Amino acid sequence: MPVLHSAIHKIDKKPDGTPAVLFLGGAEQVESQARDDLMHQFNESYNGTAGKGWGFFHAESGAFPLSGWLGKYLAGVGDFLKFSTIAVEHLVKLMEESNLTTGGHALFCHYQQGLTEYLIIALVQETEAVTMTEELSLLTIKRLGYYYDGRNEDGKRVEIPLGGDLEIAKAEWAKLDCKPVPKKRALLGQVFDRYEREIIPGKAPKTQSDNLLSLKQLRKAFSDAPIDAVTPQIIAQYRDSRTAKVRANREISLLSHIYNIAREWGLTENNPAAGVRKNKEAPRDFYATEEIWSAVYAVAASELRDAMDLAYLTGQRPADVLSMREADAVNEFLQVSQGKTAKKLRIRLTAAGNLNDLGTLVERLIEQRRSRGVRTPYLIITEDGRQVTKPMLRLRFDDARNKAIAIANEAGDGVLAASIRQFQFRDIRPKAASEILDLGDASRLLGHTDKRITETVYRRVGEIVKPTR
Repeated sequence: MPVLHSAIHKIDKKPDGTPAVLFLGGAEQVESQARDDLMHQFNESYNGTAGKGWGFFHAESGAFPLSGWLGKYLAGVGDFLKFSTIAVEHLVKLMEESNLTTGGHALFCHYQQGLTEYLIIALVQETEAVTMTEELSLLTIKRLGYYYDGRNEDGKRVEIPLGGDLEIAKAEWAKLDCKPVPKKRALLGQVFDRYEREIIPGKAPKTQSDNLLSLKQLRKAFSDAPIDAVTPQIIAQYRDSRTAKVRANREISLLSHIYNIAREWGLTENNPAAGVRKNKEAPRDFYATEEIWSAVYAVAASELRDAMDLAYLTGQRPADVLSMREADAVNEFLQVSQGKTAKKLRIRLTAAGNLNDLGTLVERLIEQRRSRGVRTPYLIITEDGRQVTKPMLRLRFDDARNKAIAIANEAGDGVLAASIRQFQFRDIRPKAASEILDLGDASRLLGHTDKRITETVYRRVGEIVKPTR
């Protein structure tokens, strides 16, 4: 909740009917923690109030000048202090005409929450309290307080002091209004902190890093907002303002999950992110043809060729391919536990009693490990016996791809070079899905529970059809 401008003036109004005396602030409030805390409390108090009134500004006129003054300020005609001075002078005039008996400090605050700008105009009153000094003596102090705007038995307006603590004031207000005590309003920044502390560590490593990246963006827009102050409209504005449209979708999905968890924690009853329209995403449709595959494969390091073969024949994600071990080959099956979804698969290593292509590859990789005398349990290893990690795989793939691009350019085949440049290791999984004729078989190999995901995202070749003749 960044505070853009704020100013305070004092209206000294006695209950004896004497005219109010206005003391104008000489400058805007300087940036401070005390100022920001006060604005937070006002915002939280307002959002937690039931039965709020809504309306529109009257068109600018002599009787209703505020919209005109505000419009000029927003247009850059005059500064915020000038606007607040004119407005508070008019407020005093209205108070005198209405015979109001209470004054206070007139607070004007221009702040931003998310992508929307707001203006607070509040009449703040002080209450007296007693504190203990370091010398163990009592000292009477004044502090800002909250009041209940009610009526006495004669129907006359009275203000009942509720104290200076917001939460206590809410509880006292509820008693006077015969309503349930309102829940303590949490700021989304506090919810984000708890979610990061308690929920994110239980996710997969890649999901954790993605969530933290999204959370960093969400904090910029929503940290200072009370949890129940965010609306679907505000989230839609956030979506439209983000230039990274796909990232915005991930951030809104995370925000929705945070709200669902917050409901379980009893912090809110709503999820404003549910149902908010996402940006349209076009699935990646690159298909590595045999020509592209062979160009990279021919210049790849031996461990990269092993990884490409294993990824293609198993149809698994890069991280799952690199984590496959000799012990996973059990009873004619290669056992796979997918890191992203925890889906468990048993991929056949034989067909009709003989080793299939995957079985032959796994047998070769196991024999390769033994001949090299390595201790690491993984199937994909370097020639000197080291496990191939994700950074190592990326560097080797980038190097082979660059070599293949150079060879294609030297041969004058710019089209092939441009196609090779688009090739990524992650495209091997869709290549496998695309080259399995039966959609059901492809979906099961990839570990999908819904064939439509396989068909719309991973099948990147056209359907086989018969010609007219």
